[in-house]
Amino acid sequence: MSQLDNELADVSCDDITEILDTVQQMPDERQEEVMISLEMHYGPIPHPSILGRYEELNPGAAKLIIENGVAESTHRRSMEKATLHKEIRDRQRSQYLGFIIGIIVIVLGFILILNGHAITGTALSGVTALGLVGSFTGTPVKEADTTDERINEKNIA
Repeated sequence: MSQLDNELADVSCDDITEILDTVQQMPDERQEEVMISLEMHYGPIPHPSILGRYEELNPGAAKLIIENGVAESTHRRSMEKATLHKEIRDRQRSQYLGFIIGIIVIVLGFILILNGHAITGTALSGVTALGLVGSFTGTPVKEADTTDERINEKNIA
């Protein structure tokens, strides 16, 4: 490992702007040398040149690293799919239970109306009916924002 590699390895920050600030504080000759050799790589599998060094140290290591990266990606996708299916199932269960409870309350309100408690029965049935209509016709804004943020996080990762 060269002195330049050691200097870059000492920079233990994930933020690109911090790396560039560090490079800009170096003398001009060093800046040119660093900018020429500075590479950024992101992902579960190392950069091909690093992968090549692993292969030189231990034949077959590159293949194992790639297989591990592929297995990790497959596992992550299966976990995301399982999480999505669970969220859908939970949401469906909530809707079914909410609908059943709503119908029961509306029926109770109707029974109250039939037994001479018109105002109480109307209020109970009306508020419940409006709540049911509201919950099944749209998604609250806060929940929609959270879903959009989750989708954006997945796209970034």
